[in-house]
Amino acid sequence: MVFLRLKFCMTPIFYATGRFLIKNMCNFTAAMSFWIGFSGLCFVRLYEGGLTGLVRHYPEVGAGMFAMNDSFVRKMKRQILFIINPISGTGRKRTIPSDIVQYLDHSHFDYEIKFTERAGHATELAHEAARCGVNVVCAVGGDGTVNEVARAVVHTETALAIIPCGSGNGLARHLQIPQNPRRAIEIINRDVVHCLDYGKINGQPFFCTCGMGFDAFVSMKFASSGRRGLVQYARNTIGVGFSYKGDTYTIESEQGTETVDAFLIACANASQYGNNAYIAPAASMKDGLMDVVIMQPINPIEGAQVLLQMFTKTLLNNSHVRMLKSKRVRITRRSGGAVHLDGEPLMMGNEIEVEMVPHSFNVIVNPDAHSKRHNYLQDMAERIGDLFRTEYAPVREEHQEEDSFNLERFVKAGDECYESALDEVRNGHKRTHWMWYIFPQMSGLGMSAASRHYGISGAAEAEAFLAHPILGQRLYEITEALLALDRACSAHEVFGSPDDLKLQSCMTLFSSISEEGNVFERILSRYFDGQPCFRTLQLLYGKAEKEPV
Repeated sequence: MVFLRLKFCMTPIFYATGRFLIKNMCNFTAAMSFWIGFSGLCFVRLYEGGLTGLVRHYPEVGAGMFAMNDSFVRKMKRQILFIINPISGTGRKRTIPSDIVQYLDHSHFDYEIKFTERAGHATELAHEAARCGVNVVCAVGGDGTVNEVARAVVHTETALAIIPCGSGNGLARHLQIPQNPRRAIEIINRDVVHCLDYGKINGQPFFCTCGMGFDAFVSMKFASSGRRGLVQYARNTIGVGFSYKGDTYTIESEQGTETVDAFLIACANASQYGNNAYIAPAASMKDGLMDVVIMQPINPIEGAQVLLQMFTKTLLNNSHVRMLKSKRVRITRRSGGAVHLDGEPLMMGNEIEVEMVPHSFNVIVNPDAHSKRHNYLQDMAERIGDLFRTEYAPVREEHQEEDSFNLERFVKAGDECYESALDEVRNGHKRTHWMWYIFPQMSGLGMSAASRHYGISGAAEAEAFLAHPILGQRLYEITEALLALDRACSAHEVFGSPDDLKLQSCMTLFSSISEEGNVFERILSRYFDGQPCFRTLQLLYGKAEKEPV
């Protein structure tokens, strides 16, 4: 204690001497000796009295130290990039930029938000972020967006984060990332990173499941339907389940070679397809193994039992189902056909190779995921919600009574011309005038009286339009008719100018509030090379800029 007091008494003398040496002497050794001694004294003062005393006694030194400290803290912050697909995902996605500003821990993260502009753009953005050393890339969207981002960060130090906004959200649900954006951001703030496995099917990466047979066939039907949600998935499953026939497969793995007749074969890295449909309830993303689920041919009654067991995590109790674990499998079928990876359908040949790549990508996980009570309650709440969730919500009674957006203006205009408009689209040539109220756009895109009267005010009115029992059904029907036209047709050939641009604006608006893979997004992909109307996005979202921190 006496030594400390002596040091404190000497501190002003050392300080004055140091300033004299630096100002009047060119002796580098003397100056360095002084500053080494002075740094030690600073530590003593910090220990005894904190930074406040140092700044009070020596404001020049304190100011310099605080400037250095601020620079150091900024460098130590983690960098995170949020990648948002603006033309697909659930309606709640439009609030996520403001949720990030409000709920992200700015003392821990410096952030940036980028919107994708075309198919595959999320992979490009994530790859560039990983190359530049960004610590975390967050996929804001459904399974398709998650796959695009994840494939870009494998074998890098960059971690994947997820704010789920899709219909299935298979990887997010397996990791028990909350479906609520605010709670998902809270998981990101905790910044717990695990290194997990991923898989490859004929060289294509997947992160949840891949497979062939009935589930791949349903994936194709699901993608072509243009609508999302558990109810739509169940409709597709039941609709084709009565007619689908299994196939014969030869499976080669570490356990040997066998030939089986199978309804489906699923290779699972994670436990579920999405929507809490558990195809491999015990699957782990840390064991370096895939769960290969083989389901024998079943009849429709047995299919109903299988469906129930998938949602209750008891599928492996079914006598028609068996499972083997393997690092690598080679599957040969009689002919090429559909497969799926993470729910996305694609065509492959008759020989399929699936392998696991262990401990190869970093992911921000939910550290409370192993709480059994939390899992049970979360699963029950999500399953009840998903049971009634589709691409659009039912019309609320107050909207029916009040019609706060005056949607009746669209109903009345459409009553006079919708059937003729549908015929014109089916024939591939628009002849009469109905664009503004059959394919509505954002208000502010046009100057005419019709554009002002039929302009959509924002995402809330667009959601109400889709949810309307007449308007929503009409828009889906005529959009699907447009999608069914000969692929040689262009939007300009069908609609002329400038109505082709109005179509692009309309599809951008309704795609932005719908699930990934929706029919509006598919119109953009087919007729506009995946390019949205950026003016519509600007009106809808505004500029997604981060606030100063």
